[in-house]
Amino acid sequence: MQKNKLLQVIKREARHIHFFNYPGRVLYISGSFRWLAEALLEKYGAVHPYSMVYFLPGFVHAELTLDQGTGPLVMNKLQDKQWLRWYRKKISEQPRRWERWKKQHPAVGGLPELCEHVREAGDLLIEMNLYYHLSTGVDRYFEEKIQEIGFPLTAEERTLLTVSRKPSVLMRHDDLALRLKGKLPAYQRLTLRQKASLKRCYQAGYFLHAGYGGVRLWILEDEYRFIQQSSRQQLEKQQQQRQADRKAFHRLKSRLPAALRHWLSIFQYFSQVRDERKSMQQKVFYCQAECLERISSLTGIPRPDLEYLSWKEFTPELLQDNDQLKRIIDERKRGYLWIWSRETRHLFWTGKAARQAYQKYSVQARQRLKGIRQLSGQCACPGVASGYVRVVRNALQIKDYKSGSILVTGMTSPDFVPLMKKSAAIITELGGITCHAAIVARELGKPCILGTRIAMRVLRDGDLVEVDADKGVVKIIKRK
Repeated sequence: MQKNKLLQVIKREARHIHFFNYPGRVLYISGSFRWLAEALLEKYGAVHPYSMVYFLPGFVHAELTLDQGTGPLVMNKLQDKQWLRWYRKKISEQPRRWERWKKQHPAVGGLPELCEHVREAGDLLIEMNLYYHLSTGVDRYFEEKIQEIGFPLTAEERTLLTVSRKPSVLMRHDDLALRLKGKLPAYQRLTLRQKASLKRCYQAGYFLHAGYGGVRLWILEDEYRFIQQSSRQQLEKQQQQRQADRKAFHRLKSRLPAALRHWLSIFQYFSQVRDERKSMQQKVFYCQAECLERISSLTGIPRPDLEYLSWKEFTPELLQDNDQLKRIIDERKRGYLWIWSRETRHLFWTGKAARQAYQKYSVQARQRLKGIRQLSGQCACPGVASGYVRVVRNALQIKDYKSGSILVTGMTSPDFVPLMKKSAAIITELGGITCHAAIVARELGKPCILGTRIAMRVLRDGDLVEVDADKGVVKIIKRK
């Protein structure tokens, strides 16, 4: 009965579904997808009608009805100034909640304490995301407001409208790195004052090496090497680009009608919140990964294998039952499918059954994409660039990325930033003008096209393409 209902849901929602491939480990995505659906429904009564996440080693394929979720709820609430004040207050509390919790719950102790730490961090992430998640899904409504007000804007001016009020977490870290660049002696000869400055820079960005695709644990010496190896010219260029964007933004803002300035201030704020949401998630993932390193040393189970468990499954009983644990991990390595809808709630498959269910229920699996020579999407940062495609599912697994490549991925997260800096242009399957890729691409000055939906299925490594972000078009010049 549930599966018949599911087919009806998919048929009804097919035209609203967004597809994307993304780096993903079960542990880090389980909090954001698996449990958030029920939590949102319980708290707000609004949730994405349909979500599907298919886990394979190193990445996931997802199908989500993003536009049908909390976006309409938020747009209605934004008419109420009191609600917006409440929301700002709740958002400002979340970083303090996390720092307070982390200080009171150091990741120490034996297996029971470490397991509890992983679960409690996941619980807290769910609670925080109940507020942060409201910042997603509103991009298209900004476009509607622009059209409704009827003020003519060029593609470049549209991208300027969502320049954040303050630099992104990435840029704040890189600004600190630029101040230290060239001033540090050999690591062993650092003075106490220099170590204090280095530690401030480290605290501003250690978590940038964490994401859905995994976590690279980052020590102070890694931060030192990053600063020493960073290009001063590139860091200065990023800073200059941001300053130029701010000046252009204020010039544009001064000639906008009052109604558009009102909505502009709101969507600027949501852009900032989405960046903060990413950093909060990364801090939780980083904390959980630290616990997994300690659990791995106690159990002998490699951390990558432990990441096939959801955060709710971290119990001493399971981790001490080697036979059951091995069966779960081996099955999930062969595939793990989760589907959620309001009508069916949670449905799960593993191994061969997951692959069969994916073929049956996935809308994308039934699509045919042959002979396509041009893609279109939304401009996030203007410009034109040509180069060879590099399709990336998991940024942490890439060791041979060439400068000047065209980065093609599902969505970006901070662990993609080193690749974004090397890229001539960026193409994503998902995202809107306030997403991570849009924010960072503007700060880096890289041509960027978002929301192509099919880029990772149409483009292949080595394809020569032209990215015209002024028009939002990707042309395939030559197939590999």
